[in-house]
Amino acid sequence: MKVILGLGAGALAVVLLLGGGWWAVNGGLYGCSAADERLGPRLVAEQVLPVPPDGLAPVGPVEAGRCDEDDQHVEVWQQYRSSGPVAEVTERYRAAAVAQGWRPAPDPRGIDPQYCKDAAGTVACLRFGADDDGAGFTALLTAYPGGG
Repeated sequence: MKVILGLGAGALAVVLLLGGGWWAVNGGLYGCSAADERLGPRLVAEQVLPVPPDGLAPVGPVEAGRCDEDDQHVEVWQQYRSSGPVAEVTERYRAAAVAQGWRPAPDPRGIDPQYCKDAAGTVACLRFGADDDGAGFTALLTAYPGGG
């Protein structure tokens, strides 16, 4: 009887160890889960980025990165060709974002203004501005699968 109980306890320990290991490796303790990895494509499919105002023409499709294992966030971005003064185009994009439900939020780094809203079941934050060469414009959305 003791042998049977010992075998049962050993088997249970193996199952818990393997199951717990699978859970930890798949985003339970660190990194991104399969659902987190699907968030980028979901944000693209749901067209979460603001519709750009006049003066911005998309360059290529909206792109989504993979879930960042260290910081557990997903990035989605769109590049645009800009026509008009940078300040004017930036202000028009800001106004379009606010009109589409994006609200100003403090940037934890204190560098760039950002706008956030609930999207695709999580918190998404948006930064945007002219590229270094002044001819392009990029909108970068960062979403936090765990809710921010």
